[in-house]
Amino acid sequence: MVKISGRRMIIILLIVIAAAYIFLVPGERLVLPSSPKPTGSWDATGYENGGSVMISSPAREGVSGVGYWEQTIPTPIEAGSTVTLSYAWKKDHVGGVPTQQDVYAAIVKPNGVIVDIDNQLGEPLVDNEWYVVSDKDVSDFFDNTGTYKIRLRFAYVAADSEGAQAFAWFDEVRLVSADATVLTASFLSDNENWSFETVAGWIKAVQAVDANFLDIHRTKLDWAIQVIALTHDTLMTFDENMNYIPLLAESWEVDPDGLFIDFYLRKDVKFHSGDPFNADAVVYTIRRCKEDLSVHADSVKNVLDAEKLDDYTVRIHLKKWDRWLYDWFATTSSSIISPRYVKEYGLAYGISKFDGTGPFKVQEWKRDDRLILVRNDDYTWGPELYQNRGPALLDGIFIEIIPTDISREHKFRTGEANMMIGFSPRTALIDELRGDPNVEVIVNPRSSMSYVGFNVASLSDEIEQGLESGRPIPSGHRTSPVNDDPEGKGLLVRKALLYATNREEILEHAWQNMGKVAYGPLTSLMWGYDQAVENMYPYDPEMARSLLAQAGYAGGLDLTILTTNYEPYTRTAVLLKEQWEEVGVDLEISVLVFDDIEATIGAANHDLWIGGYTWHNADMLWWYWHTVRVPPSSNRFWWGDAYSDELIDNTFVVDDNVALKAIQDCQRRVMEDAAYLPIVERPFLLAHKVWVEGFRIHPLGNFIWKHLDTYVEE
Repeated sequence: MVKISGRRMIIILLIVIAAAYIFLVPGERLVLPSSPKPTGSWDATGYENGGSVMISSPAREGVSGVGYWEQTIPTPIEAGSTVTLSYAWKKDHVGGVPTQQDVYAAIVKPNGVIVDIDNQLGEPLVDNEWYVVSDKDVSDFFDNTGTYKIRLRFAYVAADSEGAQAFAWFDEVRLVSADATVLTASFLSDNENWSFETVAGWIKAVQAVDANFLDIHRTKLDWAIQVIALTHDTLMTFDENMNYIPLLAESWEVDPDGLFIDFYLRKDVKFHSGDPFNADAVVYTIRRCKEDLSVHADSVKNVLDAEKLDDYTVRIHLKKWDRWLYDWFATTSSSIISPRYVKEYGLAYGISKFDGTGPFKVQEWKRDDRLILVRNDDYTWGPELYQNRGPALLDGIFIEIIPTDISREHKFRTGEANMMIGFSPRTALIDELRGDPNVEVIVNPRSSMSYVGFNVASLSDEIEQGLESGRPIPSGHRTSPVNDDPEGKGLLVRKALLYATNREEILEHAWQNMGKVAYGPLTSLMWGYDQAVENMYPYDPEMARSLLAQAGYAGGLDLTILTTNYEPYTRTAVLLKEQWEEVGVDLEISVLVFDDIEATIGAANHDLWIGGYTWHNADMLWWYWHTVRVPPSSNRFWWGDAYSDELIDNTFVVDDNVALKAIQDCQRRVMEDAAYLPIVERPFLLAHKVWVEGFRIHPLGNFIWKHLDTYVEE
């Protein structure tokens, strides 16, 4: 756990998740050996060849420290080669502030002589800002033929503090040798029988996070779902106006009493393996989804069974009508899977074995490195959403996983990638990209929320506040000032925090005005959104101070907020700390990996956390707020009661008026109880080179987009 305190000068010790690279030929990535490890600290989690170089320089016996990292350049360099150096670095510290710092890039020559080829000396620069050295000619230093090493070193001197410790991150270390053209590297594939045949026909994308599984019943991760949308199909889908349109089903009929849905299937569809798509595949998919192992089992909780009426007709039997189930059949989480492949390969399906009916097939997947999809030449059943119904115009899609912003942006700037998916909303970057005539930036509104969650778990079995029953009560959880309690102090604290939050400032400085202020549990794009929630908690520090005093915290209050190191989240945490200090709240920021946050929330051993969701309909009220969904499930707020559960249950009914009233009443109920703090409705960000043509973003984000109309101009 990383503890953060102090105003403005807040130390954010980022989880080191990026890859360190040495380049000898422009555009060719050389795989570095996994050893030797650097002197200092090294986070290799999830990466074959380690992570970014982070040099740790503790001064346990004095007030200065030094650390270095060294790596052999994999291929010999000839004397006289033209060599340029570029790299980025930043530093941070705990304990005594460095009064002087020395950042070195050095080489170790074949004869063992160490020579500094670049150094940054003197007064410390600003913490946590990247400084870039670009294309510095260092040819004179490579005056011997043979194998060289590159060494990065960070040294510092601190004021009188025996606890001083400083860190330096080096990223995107590049040595480019124009003369060493014979050097090549296997960048695209380990499969000798496959290569880029038509480079112009490929999307070459970079993104920060890889999929976890390509089996829809084992993942809810957005990054996985966007790939599954390319490799699999659903029975129906949405057009750009969010109307239902056919895909694998030619048509469907709904029983007037809402007891079943009949789907009439296409007869011309095959899986990538050549297996036929038919009623057996649909029945198998629905039944597998109903099993406990499926992460989407709750989506089909009102399905009794799926029945094969004939080879191309399926009847879905329902316990009762479920308006959100009908939506589900149009979303990627209902993707139809291959019965034979799943049965034959078991748990390997979705990891090393793949089969679907989508316009692209998995050619290669090297986890946390690259994913290669190639065109399915047999695909001709694309939905009417596209002018081209198939096959795809692209030869394929190559996705490289690069965790660090600076490395992804470099690939995109240099043209090694022609698409950058889901990047951090930084004003300088957006302005730069929009100023490039060869780049198009897509800032697409979508139904996605960033929020601060409160631990609303109850402190008692019964709460005398007109509730029909008490809140969910986790065993053994620690007491938090935001918990519910019989005196209502937790409610006062939660309301005070809402009044103390300037969401417009957070939108501007954490999200660079990309998106819009959020006010309730639903986004403004969802059917049933209630505008009444927008007037409930205006920014009012004086009201916040009054409520805290009523709760018994006139002298101040200490809280801790959990966040991942996603940049807009850490900025949000910093701004909340500053805003809440004005009303007497001392906010401690703890930066954790997502799994640790989930575990802490699951035990209710927390005060607040920063999270987010992407959802397109009011079904999320059941997933996020119903008491049956408390941890280990998705109601991370530990919120709910019998009355609220009844409201949420009524959102499923057939009658639109009844459902709409329940949806709106539930939104007000959540916000009247100050159960969480909505921050921003966040957009989907994507940049692509202008020669990537025909590409559009769907209102749901890019998670059902199939790239059927997309092509790359030669």
